[in-house]
Amino acid sequence: YLSHDMTGVTIYAFCAGIGMGLWNSLDNYLNLQVIPDKDRVGFFLGVYNVGNSLPQAIGPVIAAAAIGIIGFSGVFVVSMVFALIASFCIFSIRGVAR
Repeated sequence: YLSHDMTGVTIYAFCAGIGMGLWNSLDNYLNLQVIPDKDRVGFFLGVYNVGNSLPQAIGPVIAAAAIGIIGFSGVFVVSMVFALIASFCIFSIRGVAR
C-alpha cells in the first residue's frame, strides 16, 4: 500500500535486482565450495539446478493462492516471509569446510 504508481514498481525492481544479484553470486560461490567430490561437479550442479527449478515451478501456485486469499499485495507478504525464512537458514551457516 505504499505506492500505487510506477515509482513504487521501479524502486521495487531496483532493490530486487540488487538483492538477487548479491544472492546469486554468493550462492553460486558457496555451492562450488561445498561440492564433496570434485570429480562429479556436473552431477552436483545438476542436483542444485533441480533444487532451483522446483521452487520456480511451485512459486506461481503459492502466488495464486496468496492472491486468492489476501489479494495482490499478499504476494509481497508471502515473499517477505519466505525471504526471512531463507535469511535465517543462511545465517545459520557457520563456515565452509574445504
